[in-house]
Amino acid sequence: MRSGEVEAATAELEIARAECSSTSLQERLDLLWAESALALATEDVPAIERVARDMLEIGTHIGDQEMQAKAHWFAGGAASLTGDSARVRREYGEAARLFELLHQPQSLSATCINLGAHFSDMGLFDLAAEQYSRGAELATATGARNIVAIAMGNIAEIEHVRGNTARAREIAAEALAIAKTTGDSRAIAGCLTMVGEIEYAVGNIESGLKYLRDAIDVRRTLGHGESLAHTLGTLGLALADAGRNEETLAPYRELEELLQPYTDPLRVPTRHYVALARLARLHGEPEKAEALERRAGAAFVKQRADLPDDESRAAFSALAHNRALAAAATLAPAGRVLIE
Repeated sequence: MRSGEVEAATAELEIARAECSSTSLQERLDLLWAESALALATEDVPAIERVARDMLEIGTHIGDQEMQAKAHWFAGGAASLTGDSARVRREYGEAARLFELLHQPQSLSATCINLGAHFSDMGLFDLAAEQYSRGAELATATGARNIVAIAMGNIAEIEHVRGNTARAREIAAEALAIAKTTGDSRAIAGCLTMVGEIEYAVGNIESGLKYLRDAIDVRRTLGHGESLAHTLGTLGLALADAGRNEETLAPYRELEELLQPYTDPLRVPTRHYVALARLARLHGEPEKAEALERRAGAAFVKQRADLPDDESRAAFSALAHNRALAAAATLAPAGRVLIE
């Protein structure tokens, strides 16, 4: 959602709040749906939490299991944005249980994919692949081709991380072809990003960079900060690896500006800080790079400590960007501890 659209939606929501009768259940529900759409679009965690809480309260009061399922789904999304892994699993798990009980395969498939994305972010690729595959199967059965494309793009990412490049390339290309038939910008952007990463990795530098730039163009129209940050970081690091340092300046500055409002390091995945730190160092800003690495280190320690078991903690630590962060801590000048 673009800034102008956010402002317009916010203004409409304020009018709706003023006109809403606290005694009218339908008016409260209509207001909740409007609030949920804006909260998700702007990644406003307190607003998402409030919507989830109110929705669960109403759903429980009137015995509406579908509303309860959606409340848990929203709560899972909020927990994902704050890095609360145990709560992500609990809330999405309950949402999935209720959606399955209600025979709502499309909502269940979306829940599986969101849970898979969390597992992937934690480095738990086997669990992520299971969720993505189930999400793709459910979405195929319901004809939700945009969800199929998103699931396949995510599966391609796992294959790429595992070193199965040829298989990843094949899946990513098919996912992008499907996404383009749906017109779903989110699906298209995600698949463009994945194809770009893989094409770059196999040596098709110009093709890979073009896919990444195309993905960024689409991401900007969506206004999804975390997704845009991921693709900007990917492009910046790809250009740096290619020795095209001058071209890294634009994605570096845009990524820096995008992350500026986030004062809580737990709201930003460590990979974004690691990418930003490397680009800062590349442009002669070592102190800024160290500050970013300290912030990433604090987030890493907190997120790792909050994971529910040793397997999860080990997988999270083994992620490439977290290994890079640990290396930066090892190389830090005496007296500067980046990871404690």
